[in-house]
Amino acid sequence: MKRYIFLIFLLGIVAHLHAQRSLPDSLAISFHRQLEIFPQEKIYVHTDKAHYIPGEKIWFRAYLVDAVTHVPNLASRYVCVELINPSDSVVTRVEIREIEEAYYGYLPIPDNVSEGNYTLRAYTTYMRSQDDEYFFIKNLHIGAPKGAATAFLSLSSSNLDFDVTFFPEGGYLMEGSMNKVAYKAVQSNGQAVDVIGKVYNHSKEEMSSFESSHLGMGFFYLNPQKGERYIVVCEDNFGQSEVFDIPAARDYGYALTVSQWRGNIHISVVQSAASALNDELYLLAHTRGMIHLIEPWDHQRNMEVIPQELFPSGVLRCGADTKHGHSNTGVLTTLPKSV
Repeated sequence: MKRYIFLIFLLGIVAHLHAQRSLPDSLAISFHRQLEIFPQEKIYVHTDKAHYIPGEKIWFRAYLVDAVTHVPNLASRYVCVELINPSDSVVTRVEIREIEEAYYGYLPIPDNVSEGNYTLRAYTTYMRSQDDEYFFIKNLHIGAPKGAATAFLSLSSSNLDFDVTFFPEGGYLMEGSMNKVAYKAVQSNGQAVDVIGKVYNHSKEEMSSFESSHLGMGFFYLNPQKGERYIVVCEDNFGQSEVFDIPAARDYGYALTVSQWRGNIHISVVQSAASALNDELYLLAHTRGMIHLIEPWDHQRNMEVIPQELFPSGVLRCGADTKHGHSNTGVLTTLPKSV
């Protein structure tokens, strides 16, 4: 009887310790379980060249690895490779079986295809069961054969509508704080277009201005005030104007800012004017699900400088999580390969 009472007592201690597990431990365990339950594959395809003519073969070799560790992964027996034309239709498709720990073969290009920019797409059956964002995509150009009568025609860019999408750093605008807002302008045919723009409040006062620096992309700064709504008047390089709404700012919350400077990663927190300085936050940094850093955030210092060499090359995701494990924000930054 005493043995059973002692066992129940131990079980109670274990349950208590589990309930009192710190947020860093809980986050690490959650990431580990996620990767165990939903392992991810990553595929890369190397082709013999980037330009082809109709009737040729596209020779390729595919590399299949674990998305987290980049260690070769041969769990999938087949890799599917497709050639897609500019009208988004599959021209040809092949399935390649793994042979001696490698996937290689060729895609035949039909003789009657038109000139244009084509897409090579590769994936496994396992990838198809999840999300096509894991598919491998590569652009290829196929030149027109002699005597070809047709080709995929591109519309004149001067008479196309355009759209501008705004991306507040950290995911959201914070009221009462200076926010960095990136943007990208594209035409209705999907091509980038350069724009200039001005930001106005509801009183038609100019709050900020910008000019795209590369392929319709750029950024500007904005300090949104409580109760204000903002619009952007943009003009493309053909003289056409469009008006867009800026995403509404949040009256409570946090957003991360991440930048690279002289071999270091600089991280700081932008918070709304109504947010409390004593909210318990944890900085989380990981690459492809591999956690590198989980530590309490120092609101007074509000700056973390970390040597870039401590992280592997690739996309580093940084986030600010509350003591309840709720993520407030996420920022991506690409780290170059070490030399």
